[in-house]
Amino acid sequence: MIFLQTWQGARISYELACEWFPATVPGNIQADYGRAMGYPELQFGDNCKMYEALEDDGWLYRTEVYCQREAGERVFFVTKGIEYEYDIRINGKTLAHHEGMFSPLEVDITEELAQ
Repeated sequence: MIFLQTWQGARISYELACEWFPATVPGNIQADYGRAMGYPELQFGDNCKMYEALEDDGWLYRTEVYCQREAGERVFFVTKGIEYEYDIRINGKTLAHHEGMFSPLEVDITEELAQ
């Protein structure tokens, strides 16, 4: 199976429009945002103080998926935990809603990729 994806993130806040930036998955979306906005490195000195204002904002991830698979192969979205509460959506359709920290989740997305 060949599976390619490039992730983007977006900050959701009352003051800002939703603008997409490059994101690393797995990773830290606030650090990705900081890199995109020119913040200094999060884990150096007391730079983390610049990131404190981001803690109450919501965040989105998105990706485009290219998947080439053999007949009969299934494709799953697998996570060991994303955030306390989140939705998994493909093409606007919610496939899963989950609540709980560090909880694994596995969703079969095979049929959605075929559309």
